[in-house]
Order: sequence, then structure tokens, then C-alpha cells
Amino acid sequence: MAAKREDFDQDQHVQEALRYLEQKDVKKVLRDLTESLLLRQPEHPRFHMLEELWESTGRSWTPFAENIPCCFLQQKFSSPREAVHDLIHRAASTAGVRRVSFFSAPNCRGRQVLGRGEAERFSGNEFLLVDSSDQELVVGQAGHSALRDCLDVAMTRGYAAVEHAVACLIRSSEGVEGVLVAEPFPAFEAASLLPMMQLLASLLGERLTSMHWEAEARRSQTVINRLLQGVEVLAKSSEEWEKNLMQSAAEVPNEVLRGDVIMKDAAVWQLDKRTYVDICGQMDGSLSGLAEEAFVTSEVKCEVSCEELSLQSNGSHSSSREICVRLHGIGKPTVLDFFDDGERLDHFDLAAAEALAKSSLRAALQARSQLQELILRKHSTEQMQSLVSELSMATNTLDLVSSIERAVQVVTHSKKCSVFFIDKDSAEVWSYPTQSVVESFRFAFGTGLPGRIAEFIQDNSGEQQGALVYNDVKACPYLDPMPFGMDDARGIMVATIKSAGKDSKPLGLIIVGDKNIGTLNDSEDVVSAFSFWGSGKVEFTNQDSEFIDWLANAAGSHVERLSLDLMWTKALLGRNNDKSGSNTMKQDDQELISEYFTAEAVNARSRGGPQERKGPSKETATVHRFVGHVASALNFHGSANLMMSDADANAVRNLTPATYADVREWSVDYWAMTPQDEITLLINSLHLLDVFDNVTI
Repeated sequence: MAAKREDFDQDQHVQEALRYLEQKDVKKVLRDLTESLLLRQPEHPRFHMLEELWESTGRSWTPFAENIPCCFLQQKFSSPREAVHDLIHRAASTAGVRRVSFFSAPNCRGRQVLGRGEAERFSGNEFLLVDSSDQELVVGQAGHSALRDCLDVAMTRGYAAVEHAVACLIRSSEGVEGVLVAEPFPAFEAASLLPMMQLLASLLGERLTSMHWEAEARRSQTVINRLLQGVEVLAKSSEEWEKNLMQSAAEVPNEVLRGDVIMKDAAVWQLDKRTYVDICGQMDGSLSGLAEEAFVTSEVKCEVSCEELSLQSNGSHSSSREICVRLHGIGKPTVLDFFDDGERLDHFDLAAAEALAKSSLRAALQARSQLQELILRKHSTEQMQSLVSELSMATNTLDLVSSIERAVQVVTHSKKCSVFFIDKDSAEVWSYPTQSVVESFRFAFGTGLPGRIAEFIQDNSGEQQGALVYNDVKACPYLDPMPFGMDDARGIMVATIKSAGKDSKPLGLIIVGDKNIGTLNDSEDVVSAFSFWGSGKVEFTNQDSEFIDWLANAAGSHVERLSLDLMWTKALLGRNNDKSGSNTMKQDDQELISEYFTAEAVNARSRGGPQERKGPSKETATVHRFVGHVASALNFHGSANLMMSDADANAVRNLTPATYADVREWSVDYWAMTPQDEITLLINSLHLLDVFDNVTI
């Protein structure tokens, strides 16, 4: 300390100070300022002294170094982020202002925000820095404690002025936007900045309001244009649908979907019963944990959920951010999901996402859902006009099952369909192979899912049973480990085929699985068009269950009409299973079942007598079918056990019994009968009982 005192020359310092006072005429400046203060006695001495100093330089001093309001209003901005940044830096050029900052209100603009990870700061009670003219301040951090009281008062009263700061609340049509804070230099009186800051806060609030309205007007116009395109699609038949027009009508435009959110990925998740569907298809992958939580906590007042994670490994730092916004009034629980990596969340991300919850995005999603429903209904109706009529034209089991499968796939847009027939005498159900389920199955009552449902229906046949719908197959109480052709289906739908009339006997089951957008029977253009309406992971609706129930009732009379063909078909399936142990039918059996009456049979009936024909070859078997009183022998490739000679075929065709095998005679020698005599006896018996007048085989 002694050494320092020796180094410091006090006399020299005093001489330099006196020299400065004389050169700068400081005494005169102080005397003039003091004299002016005593004469005018202003309310704000410091402000008055600054005016005097500026006047001594020959210039007129005003709080604004430039015409800030006019320049701000004339400037065009692309986003609220840009508008706030511009105003802050313009205000910072005002005389006496050290820095100007913009803070978000606690809980993100005063609303309930659910924050996860590092984004938990947005759900706290701190005023977070959004932007500032001072580059040394860290965006996203809470304001220093000296500003806390000023910010709290501004939130309550709309403005506040303390010794070291002035704060004004920013309000727009969306509510509280934030707090604008000006910090003057130490020698400057903060209260003198209050009128200027109130004006700037008002200008900023009105500018943000106009930007919200302009953006919403653009979004509404876009929604109207897409609605017109959707109506144009409905005005045409499905055969005339254009891929580009369908895509344009189905997509939600980016301007409507994203607003001012500049995050990379966006999706709109919708809860279709228990399945989450990205109805916009813009985000790869599945539902995130935050989005799923947004659905679960839908009863909480929090409309916005956000999450921010930072990972540091191998010396590198990476971060991810996500925002989920719940959308109401769409008909189904819906969450708007934004995701990005590499940057941190800020106030403007949350504010822009929150604004979308009250924007025309809801109208766009509602219109999209309604258009989708109308387009699917139109497509289904057009297809049903041709498919439903096939039921009445079915002449055998193959036709019946194929018609049911096509109708189910076109109308419900399901991938798989299987038809099981109930055999009450054998206490079992059996299925015929279809295009989507290529195997045939047989279950005793009470075994396998079809068998358990059939047993339940048999025991409760007197009750009116609607279609059974299980969008989660694991929730089905009849689930059984035995395979039935749809073991990998997400959900199933089962309808009971019943006979017509008051007795309403159960005749079979229609089982449907794996609902999807686009079916096996649709053309590539139609499937491509439907793909624009979502990922296709949808569930069965009430319309689906009503249709399948109606189809099962309509099929009941046709199952009764083809009952004899069903018996024959089941026998062939059983024969084939016994021989090969396989559950699939051979090609020759399928051809056998799908055989129709030949022109030869019609000609024979018209001529009223038998016609000579070649006998079948060694690889040919004969099946007899009857129309009216005439029998016809039809050739098909089959098993050697069913081979008949030309004489046998003619004997059956002529229906001329031997004396010992004539049913009209009293004495019939059964021991002398050949297999052909037995067939002739049976056919003549049925003929005499007028069976053929009532039944077509």
C-alpha cells in the first residue's frame, strides 16, 4: 500500500483535472444547467438537463432518434418473430435506452403448457427472454431478479415503471403476447420512457393482430379452394376420378397445417377407436410418447404439450424438440404434432402452434373427413349396384362365396373375408376357400373361434343378434388358439347368416378381417387415389357393421336355395381332406363345383328325349344335375372312383328302370341291382314325389 501511494502523484492529478475544467468550460455548463433547473423547476430534472445539453449542440432533442412508429408500420414482415425483432432494435436506438427486450409471460403467454424435459421451463412461473437488442443476453433464460417486480406489475396493470426499467404488456387478438421491457442508462430517468414504450407496445400488439388476421384469411381461402376440388370429385363417377385431383382434395395445404411453425416434420394424429392414424401422412414412423400422452391427458386444461431433449455423446451435442397441440370440435380426438432436431424451442414456436388450435385448420380437417366419407360411400354404392345382384345369380357355393367376398371387400374395404356354413346335424361349421383366405376350415361347435361363435348363436338363436365387431381381436371373448385363416388380423367382424321367415335359423357366418383403404378388387388408380386419404390403418365403423349385418340377412335365402349344392360341396371337401390331409380343394373339385348346365342338357329337354353322345374318357367322371324333369350328365375332370361307362350314363339319362328295379312295381329285387339301377330307382322315386318341381339340384 505504501508503494502505491508513492507511485500516485496527487498534485499532478489535481493539475490535470483543473486543466480539463478550464479547457472544456465545465463550470459554465454546470452553472447553466443549474440556473435552468432553478428557473424552470421541471418535473423530471434529468430529462430537462438532457434537453438543455442537446439544444447547446444546435439540435433539437426528442426521445426518438428516428420516426420509429412510421418506419415500423411501413415495414412488411413475414412472421411475428421478425416483427418483434425489428421493433426491439428500432427502439434500442432511442436516446437514453441501454437495451430493449421482449419476455414471454409465465406459463407461455399466461396459458397452461405441459413441458417435458428441458421444455419444462415453458410451464414454469418465470419470464423467459424471447429476443433482445443486447446480444450478450441468452434467449430462453429467465430475466434477472432486478426485473421481476417490474414484470409482475406489468402483467397486472398493463405497464410498470421502476428506477431501472419500464415494462409494457403486449396484447393482440390472440391474448397476451409478452412483455416489452426498456432499460435506460443509469443517468437517465426510466419514467420518462413510459409514454414511448406504451406507444410501441400498442403498435406491436396491433401489428401482431393484423398479421394473425391476414394469415387466417389466406388459410380460409385455401380451405375453400380444396373444398371446391372435393365437390368436383364427387360430381364424377369413380371411373372418372383423376389421381391429381383426388390428391389435391385430400391433402391439407402446408400453409393451413403449419401456420408460422417452421419445424421440419408435421402430422395430424387421430384416434379411431383404439388406432392412431396419421391422416395427413407427413411424418414417418409411429406415434411418439408425447403425442400419446397428449391423447391420454385430453381432459386436462393444457392444450399444448412440448418436449425438448438434449443428448451429448462422443463430444457432439444434439437436441430434439416436439410440440403437440390438441384440436377440438373435429369429431374424433385429434392431436397436431410437430417435430424437429438441431435447434431449441422458443416462444414463437409455441405461440404459432397454439394459434393453429383456433384457426381454420379445424375446418380443413372436418371438411377432409366429410369428403372422405362421401367419396368412400359413392365408390361403395357404385360397386354394390353390380355386386349385390350377383347373389341372386349365384348357382353354386363358389358363386355365392365369391359374391359375398367381393361385396365385403368393396364396401367395408377389408382385406380378408371367409364364409362358414353351419351343419347342425354334424354339430360343426365349415368354410369354403376364398380369394383372401385360400384354406378350408372345419370346426366342431365350441372349438376354434368360428365354432365357439356358432355354438353361442345356436344356443341363442331366438334372440336378435347384430354383427359382432372387435377392432382389437385380443378383446374377442371367443378367441381360440386354433387357426381360422385370420389369426394375424388386427380386428374382426362377424355377422350371422340366417334363414328367411319367422324361424330365422342360423345357417352360417361371415367373418371379415383387416380393414384397409383400397381393396383387392379396386383398380390401381382407385387404390392410388384412396391412398391420399391416410395410411389406411383404420377400424370398423358403424356403417361397416350395418352393411355386413344386412348382407348376411340377404344371403340367408340364397344359402337355403343352394342347400343341396352346399351338401355336395362339403362332401367333396371332406373326401379331399380324407385322401390328402390338406385343407385346400383340388382344382378339379373347384371346376366340378363351378360347373353349370350345358347347352346339351337344354337341347335334350327341348327335344324331349335322350341324345346319343360319346362316353367319357378314362380321365372323366360324370355328375348328374337336374332341371325340371330332365337329368343331364356333365363331364368334369375328377377321381377314378366316379367314372361311368357310356351305357351307364345313357341308362341314367333315359331313366328307364329294369323290371326288378322299378319303384312302381310291388316286387323290387335289391340284391340284383347294379349301382346304375340304384341311381335310377332313387331318381324315379324323387320324380314321382314331385321333388324336382320344387327343388333345383
